[in-house]
Amino acid sequence: MDAITSKKFGISTVATIAMITVALMFASWRAEAVVSAISFAPAVGGTDDVAGAAAADYNITFTAANATATGIDVTFPAGFTIAAPGAAGITSTGCTTPATSEVCIGGGVGNTAITGATIVGQVISIAFGGATDLSAGTVTFTITTGVTNPTTAGAKAAAGFTVATTGGGAEGAVAAGAGVTIINAAANKLAVTGEPTASTVAGVAFATQPIVTVQDTYGNTVTGDTSLVTL
Repeated sequence: MDAITSKKFGISTVATIAMITVALMFASWRAEAVVSAISFAPAVGGTDDVAGAAAADYNITFTAANATATGIDVTFPAGFTIAAPGAAGITSTGCTTPATSEVCIGGGVGNTAITGATIVGQVISIAFGGATDLSAGTVTFTITTGVTNPTTAGAKAAAGFTVATTGGGAEGAVAAGAGVTIINAAANKLAVTGEPTASTVAGVAFATQPIVTVQDTYGNTVTGDTSLVTL
């Protein structure tokens, strides 16, 4: 009897351990957040997407599944200068609050409150007041302080813009679905970007004409400028 009881106990113990292991694996799988449909968009065209613009406002949206988190990490690519925005620098400006299809982050009734926003390198870490379910709709917020645009105009690849959920046992990150295009700043100077032929006969046009480009203070070409230039 003792031998049989021992054997039964051994099988039962193994089965129990196996069940616990499967349960833990299932719980871990359920906890993995899936973040998608990320969008970083300058809030006001011609102002917040300008080269070198300080305190540029960015509307950020994304969707999340299985994401009960205590915060999010927002990453801007190299070239953007990031400073700590603090809690006041994260608002719900971009929300139609409170909409059932949105999870609005920032001040306002029914919104997800935040306790701070700090930086490490290119990452802005936004902390919530507690565990928050981000799966209820499109997560929407605006960064109004702390981001300075690159001084080089042009398209910035999507791969550098990411969002990750943090804490709450659910973490995940994915690259943004579209990049950001930085436009030139205001016209500031002229630059000879194409040299003419070294010499020519008086009264005869240079075989290779000079090219004069209107540039902003950072050396970006000012597109669409129709200023008359006299040499």
